[in-house]
Amino acid sequence: PLIEEGWIEDEATYLIARRYLQSFIENNIDTLILGCTHYPLLKNVIQRIMGKGVRLIDSGIEAAREVQSILESRTLSADPGATIEHRFFLSDLPYKFQEIGERFLERSLPHVETLNFEEFILTKGREFWQSFEIDLKKS
Repeated sequence: PLIEEGWIEDEATYLIARRYLQSFIENNIDTLILGCTHYPLLKNVIQRIMGKGVRLIDSGIEAAREVQSILESRTLSADPGATIEHRFFLSDLPYKFQEIGERFLERSLPHVETLNFEEFILTKGREFWQSFEIDLKKS
């Protein structure tokens, strides 16, 4: 609830984060992967607690780089001058995501939709990926 409430730099956030990170501090780690979608929003808090000697890796950025690499290797990336429409598909109610997303991205998110992923995969998944001419066995 800390993120959802916008308490990013709040004293309570520091106290809770320090408690969760204590074992990493005690074990003198040098790298910490921010594996949850919320953790990059707390990157400054986590970095201050862990210290400058600990490298933080944003899993979202790394995943985006990998997707970019795959799209480019298959010449599926958008043209640099193309108009891009961002659409967000969620498995849960979209209003809270939209509210939080707009707050942190500082922009409107007009295309937020709920999607039953299981139904999508069963009915459209193979057709969707085949439309990109991606060999599912190689990917």
